[in-house]
Amino acid sequence: TGAYTWQWNFGDVSNSLSTDQNPFFTYSQAGTYAVKLIVYNEFGFSDSVNKEVNVNPDYVLYVPNTFTPNGDGKNDIFIPVGIGNHTEDYEMLIYNRWGEMIFRSTDPAIGWNGCKMEGTNKVQEDTYVWSIHEKDFIGKKHFYIGHVNVIK
Repeated sequence: TGAYTWQWNFGDVSNSLSTDQNPFFTYSQAGTYAVKLIVYNEFGFSDSVNKEVNVNPDYVLYVPNTFTPNGDGKNDIFIPVGIGNHTEDYEMLIYNRWGEMIFRSTDPAIGWNGCKMEGTNKVQEDTYVWSIHEKDFIGKKHFYIGHVNVIK
């Protein structure tokens, strides 16, 4: 209380500064930053506070809704793509319309090629249900469910 001027240092690589009372600042990279605020009252007396700010990387999971496992080399594999995903504790399951599990992967780099459980028999054109269990970079669990269309 009683602050007259403010000097913020956001602790990033470029030593961004602000003299706004309530500034807005966006960090360009994930990391831990030492933020410092110095305030002065109308008599020139100062006080300061230092705090660490943790900026976490983004977490995103994109799951396509259609793929074409016809062997033409384009869009032949159904594979979700993510940012900030933890590769351990990953599981993707694919089910047909009768609830039969027809594919399972515990490696996010291995997608579904449109065949039943490690076989070479391609599934028919249809809509299939998928579920994905995974953790993000901080260990938070995520569960998703959706559908994918197989078009040949």
